[in-house]
Amino acid sequence: MKYLFFVMLFIVSASVKPIANDNNIKEWTHKYSGFASNESFKLEDSSKILHYKNKGTWEDTMGNFGTQSCLGLVLLKKNNNIISMEVYCEALDQDNDKFYSKFTRDSTYDAGVGEYVLIDGSGKWRSMINSKCKYAIKYKEKALFVNSKCRVAS
Repeated sequence: MKYLFFVMLFIVSASVKPIANDNNIKEWTHKYSGFASNESFKLEDSSKILHYKNKGTWEDTMGNFGTQSCLGLVLLKKNNNIISMEVYCEALDQDNDKFYSKFTRDSTYDAGVGEYVLIDGSGKWRSMINSKCKYAIKYKEKALFVNSKCRVAS
């Protein structure tokens, strides 16, 4: 039984390849969590302009992991619905390769779904540039949790 387990483990681990070397990969999922902060202006109509920041850690379905930090501008209505949002993130993986993403969303600030696109990258991530992703985010106070699913650019 032990032998069978190790054979199966070897087969599964041998079949996992880096993103840049596997032309058959059509989907990539990514989980990110961290902590957010912002500086804001409150306008006379009670809407807000946020200078948004977050930092955290991530992992993906290809066995990659790393750190990420994001900066951007968010405009909120007085009921916390997003008027517009443009946030840019820099992710660093375990091999010191980087990728950069542009996030947009028009749901409520506390939770919702949106889209992002990988706009630049180094190493294995170069092949992922222009990949489009859907994501869901939720907050617990200043902590954030993001799950995403991406269609890999050909």
